[in-house]
Amino acid sequence: MLQIAPDGKSVSEKFSDHTFDNQNHGVVLIDSFLYGSNFTGRTTGKWVCMNWNTGEITWIADFHTKGPIIAADGMLYCIEEKGGNMALAKANPKEFKITSSFQIKFGTGPHWAHPSIYFGMLLVRHGDYLIAYNIREKG
Repeated sequence: MLQIAPDGKSVSEKFSDHTFDNQNHGVVLIDSFLYGSNFTGRTTGKWVCMNWNTGEITWIADFHTKGPIIAADGMLYCIEEKGGNMALAKANPKEFKITSSFQIKFGTGPHWAHPSIYFGMLLVRHGDYLIAYNIREKG
């Protein structure tokens, strides 16, 4: 983390940590905590939460391997890149606790496309498929 001086003329290092080496899967920032996956090897990684202000890693969790992430309404939507397993977990800086999960069954190749949320639909592209999941609350 770099910090720009108030006069904008210099930069200093605020903290350094290589645990959260994200590769290309994206991260989300919620209430001063950064969530995403890290790169531990070509086909391996874990899910990580970091305090944005201090650089402290608050948890490292296993859910298959690394992958894309998106967040909405205080929830994390995590897709692991190998098998297309998606986890829904509360954005909680103290623990990674999965509320529900399922596997994306359509498409081929790695699950690298970043999901989107639009008008209550979770949109997931995998290969030649675009899958829409209704994530609106019932009622």
